[in-house]
Amino acid sequence: MSSLSIEKSTLTGSITVPPSKSHTMRALIFALMADGQSTIRNYLNSPDTDALLLSMEKLGAKIKKTKDYITVEGVDNASFQDSQVIDCNNSGIALRFLTAISCLQKVKISMTGDESLQNQRPMKPLIEALKKLGAKFTFEKKEYFCPFTITQGIDKSETTVEGSDSQFVSALLLMGAFSENPFTLNVTSPGEIPWVKLTLYWLDKFNIPYKVNKAFTRYRIYPTKKFHGFEYTVPSDLSSAAFPIVGALITNSEITLNHIDLNDPQGDKKLISVLSSMGANFSYDKNKQTLKVHRSPALQGKKIDMNDFIDGICVMAIIGCFAEGKTTLYNASIARTKECNRLSAMETELKKMGANITQTKDGLEIFPSKLKGATLHSYFDHRVILSLSVAALGVDGQTVISPSDPITKTYSTFVEDFKNMSAHIKVL
Repeated sequence: MSSLSIEKSTLTGSITVPPSKSHTMRALIFALMADGQSTIRNYLNSPDTDALLLSMEKLGAKIKKTKDYITVEGVDNASFQDSQVIDCNNSGIALRFLTAISCLQKVKISMTGDESLQNQRPMKPLIEALKKLGAKFTFEKKEYFCPFTITQGIDKSETTVEGSDSQFVSALLLMGAFSENPFTLNVTSPGEIPWVKLTLYWLDKFNIPYKVNKAFTRYRIYPTKKFHGFEYTVPSDLSSAAFPIVGALITNSEITLNHIDLNDPQGDKKLISVLSSMGANFSYDKNKQTLKVHRSPALQGKKIDMNDFIDGICVMAIIGCFAEGKTTLYNASIARTKECNRLSAMETELKKMGANITQTKDGLEIFPSKLKGATLHSYFDHRVILSLSVAALGVDGQTVISPSDPITKTYSTFVEDFKNMSAHIKVL
């Protein structure tokens, strides 16, 4: 296991942030189910992508992966290969999406993953919704956690899911898109709506008709019988863009991010508007797709509803330490069930740096804090280590964070990119 060493820095220059994980994973799922060959360019090269690709091969797809593109010969919505063991490694998206669409099949499929998936990432709402559709499961260790086997697929066309985690809703919407018959999904406690809208964007892309009410509590999908292979270029990940943006703001630096499409439906673009409301100064060139982060006066703390960009909870905790006045991050309970309990992790590690931060029932309260370098733990969570690394850029003293390997999940070029912006960062 490696570690990162970071010291106070001033950033300068321009970078291109990595491709979107959310778009990459959805593109691959549609390529799996398509008739013919699909080509996906500028994909996110990460362990999550590899886990999904290996799973797709076991289910019957033919995959070719190069540095620049992935080609997928899909299964044409035909039956998956029987009695396969699908290892999703650390990918919650792969586990949830593949579990749902595998329930369309008349074959037995076993799902497993790493220790985090087996103990930290809940599946109960999705599995309960699939059971209401007629699916049956057997669990090897803990009920509602992998490893488990799908022993019978669905035979009904309407269900209800608890939707505070958008991945459960998206998984069922994708299943509905690939079903033989019209499908109705009812959602209680809908959350993370921008990520559901991202899935609906993919249904729109393939002209799959659907209806959804204004509250996002009822969906009716009218699946098409067949759709064909496609070509797609993945845009930059607006979740990953948060780290250089916040790094520039807390170090009073000026940088430029390339290949940024603010018209893309990714939910985490809301971070930019929230930071603007706190006093951050940005300029965006739509034609060149460049976002420039300007030197800004001290940001002003405020109350922020995190549910629309929940992946930003860790990095917004950093902003709270450097802002003037109290910052309250709320409506973020779901962050406890990501790769780690992100609320607890950020409270614990930022306190080691001297932060005045408290975990609440559904978020974090942060006051202006004079942070210092410290030895920190990443909890094997990519967003935790990326956020703590950004915090270290703005404080006196050396910060060492380990293990650093999880950054490859979404931002494998993080160290290289920040070095190119003159950051004092190195791998130990």
